[in-house]
Amino acid sequence: MTDLAILLPYYDGVDYIERGFLDEVLDAAAAATPETAVLALDDASTDATRERLRDRSRLTVLGHTENTHYVGSVNDLLRYASDRLDPSAFMLLDQDATLDAGAIDRLWETLRANDRLGVVQPLVRDFRGGIYSAGHRFNRYRMCHPITREPGIDDRLLRRPSVTLLGTVVRAEVVAEVGILDERFGIYWESSDLGFRARKRGWDVALEPRAVARHDRYLSETDSGGLYHVYRNWPLFWAKYDPPTARRILDEYWPSTDGLAVGAVTEDVEEPADADFLARAAADARERLGAFVRTVEYRMDDCPADRATVVQD
Repeated sequence: MTDLAILLPYYDGVDYIERGFLDEVLDAAAAATPETAVLALDDASTDATRERLRDRSRLTVLGHTENTHYVGSVNDLLRYASDRLDPSAFMLLDQDATLDAGAIDRLWETLRANDRLGVVQPLVRDFRGGIYSAGHRFNRYRMCHPITREPGIDDRLLRRPSVTLLGTVVRAEVVAEVGILDERFGIYWESSDLGFRARKRGWDVALEPRAVARHDRYLSETDSGGLYHVYRNWPLFWAKYDPPTARRILDEYWPSTDGLAVGAVTEDVEEPADADFLARAAADARERLGAFVRTVEYRMDDCPADRATVVQD
């Protein structure tokens, strides 16, 4: 039986593979105490990602014929790992992230020492040494933000309302109880949704600062394409957990030329040159809002069973 299934979704990731990110993850998995298996999924890349993945003998590779975006890729990896490996837990990691030495062991030990800990994130640093995410916080506008400047982070386990999915370990029992990632989000807010669902079922969600992952991205790099999903999913998320807040977001908190600036709501993100995404995001959120006014536990049976094929086992 596999203890930990490490899941890696890829899309046009040749650059990261050639820079050694994947090999670092494979080496970290081989050196870890728990029995690990590493699985990658190529989400219909337009470059040579799939061929590069197949070059690695220590890797199970899945593939899509059509792009499903991040959440669909993670869900198909979860389905395959659950069916074939029956692991005790899953680690979710991005193509542009790596793990420091000992990170897997520290996360694994923490999970085993805390029976009600269901979701645990490592401290995620960027490659300049700054904190990219120490878990999530929600500001006065109920916008979710990664914690980047919290003082006093030490060796203690820190409870969080939700966490980012970068090296984060999720118990298989949590997936069985609360389901997989909600594909209706596409990207952004799906990790907050998983954390909230886990906590509603009595599981703890936390940061393990002694384990470190590294992410090759900085908050100011978010463009209008990414911000469209951040803003569209903002009221949709709250429609699942507090519908009055969802309405307040659309009616009072939404940035505009004569009101709040984007940089005030989505802190640490520069004002994009193309602000048209705000109108599109608001219109799309209003159109979808009714379908989100309930807590949906998105499950494996809710996504296509034959969407991914095995490229290399």
